[in-house]
Amino acid sequence: MSGIERILQRASSAHRDGRLKDAERAYKKALRKDPGSPPILNALGTVLLDQGRPRKAKALFSAACNATPPYIPALYNLARLEQVTGHPLKAIEAYERIIEIEPGLAQAWNNLGPLYLEVDRPQKALECLNRAITISPDMAEAWNNLGVIQEENGLFDLAISSYEKAASVNDRYFSALYNLGALLMKMDKRKAARRYLEKALDIKPMDSSTTFLLQSLGALPSPSRVPISHVQKIFDGCARKFEETLIKRLRYSTPERLFRLVEPHLHGMGKLNILDLGCGTGLGADLYRPYAHTLTGVDASPGMLGIAEQKGLFDRLYCMDIEEPWGFDHPFDLIYSSDVFVYLGSLDRLFGHIEAHIRPGGIMAFSVEELKGAEHGFKLLETGRYAHSRPYINDLLSGHGFISINMAPCVLREESGRPVDGLLITAISENGQG
Repeated sequence: MSGIERILQRASSAHRDGRLKDAERAYKKALRKDPGSPPILNALGTVLLDQGRPRKAKALFSAACNATPPYIPALYNLARLEQVTGHPLKAIEAYERIIEIEPGLAQAWNNLGPLYLEVDRPQKALECLNRAITISPDMAEAWNNLGVIQEENGLFDLAISSYEKAASVNDRYFSALYNLGALLMKMDKRKAARRYLEKALDIKPMDSSTTFLLQSLGALPSPSRVPISHVQKIFDGCARKFEETLIKRLRYSTPERLFRLVEPHLHGMGKLNILDLGCGTGLGADLYRPYAHTLTGVDASPGMLGIAEQKGLFDRLYCMDIEEPWGFDHPFDLIYSSDVFVYLGSLDRLFGHIEAHIRPGGIMAFSVEELKGAEHGFKLLETGRYAHSRPYINDLLSGHGFISINMAPCVLREESGRPVDGLLITAISENGQG
């Protein structure tokens, strides 16, 4: 064994054992003996990446790719690094270089699929994933990714088949089991949904999203709210197509209807400090902007806020859980919220925050799904959202110093072809703390 081979053996052993500084020193020593070696550059890059030094790792991967032909492991690592650091176009370019050289590399095709979906090229995404499973029919990850894209494009039956295939290849594949359960639940196939979600929870017993879906199905005790991590997961995942889905598929017009109830009370109030609770992508914010001195938006989803920011309607945007303490430096004249309170069961803490941050005479406007019948309070529905009763809302309003102006029944949206009944509520603060 040559001297450099012994150094590389020590470096590799140190890396496997987690002795990253020893591995780094050994690979650097090897580079001094063989400058520009693509395998050594790539190996050192992986060590630096494991140390949390992505910028230096990227430089090493890029240097290793300068060989002719490019060193495929380094090119793959570079592509993955661009992918996980949020540079989809650069990642696509790197993966495309890989499949030019090695068109049979199924993992590269698999990774390209979600990237093309991210840049809004769903047909190209489907082509890449079909190519991946043609090359490697037992790649569970590719079947799962294919299902995700099919589901996003409304091809639910095909998505179910893809998720089932992924789960049959690997019966401990959490993502496939969870995705299958969540989609079946969306399609009102609750018995089957529960079966797959219980399998998923067996694999990840602490997963909050799986737990919550099972709670929605009545398989576990109901919580007082939707876990914030689940809310973020849902809305980060659908941010790109959020407005298209709501308006075109679900006939959603709650923001406009709520505004029509609020608008008559805004005339003569001058320019207002307005807060949009759960602003999402800013849907409906353009209606309030002409009345705003300042328009502030808050949401739990970074993905949704990114789209809201692009619209240029808000003066300030904050990523926050609206149940956590608020830290705004001025009171608001108007606080409104469309289809957000449905993710909370108990609203008492939230109403306390609103009471503390609205000026006397300020207006509060919001929507809820209506809990009808003799039930009082709130209830977690099988849709994963909460419904609230009229008496419960009235008690909360009076308990937090609000006088109800209007409580109008409406259809909030369609779901599985059925109308979702709700309430649009406006109220005025008697004793806001602003």
